[in-house]
Amino acid sequence: MVVKLGLDPIIFEKTRLEIQQGYDNERKKSCERGTKIHSEFEEIYYKSEKQDLKKFGLGGVFTCKKGYYELDLEKGVYPEFLISLKSSDGILRVAGQIDLLIKDGNDIYIYDYKGLPLDTKILTEFG
Repeated sequence: MVVKLGLDPIIFEKTRLEIQQGYDNERKKSCERGTKIHSEFEEIYYKSEKQDLKKFGLGGVFTCKKGYYELDLEKGVYPEFLISLKSSDGILRVAGQIDLLIKDGNDIYIYDYKGLPLDTKILTEFG
């Protein structure tokens, strides 16, 4: 079923392009901000190879080596860590990037930075 809304096609297209440009501008600003924040967090860990992670509730000294991605450190810090998985049948392939991976013995902690203000209301099942 076709419904005619009586819209002027020229005004409609102009308005559509303005809305799209607004979205594109906001996306660009958000991506630039996110990239800057992630880079700053990453560089914090590379200032020193030895890290104290009490702020994460972890004890001891952790090692962070720029460009080192082997998970063989007993206590290791891995900013911006790339992960991937290929299913045994080869059909499913998944890849991503972890903002911060911390290895403490056999325990692995994964942290994801969010750029939302702390008072942002997040929709839940109950409100």
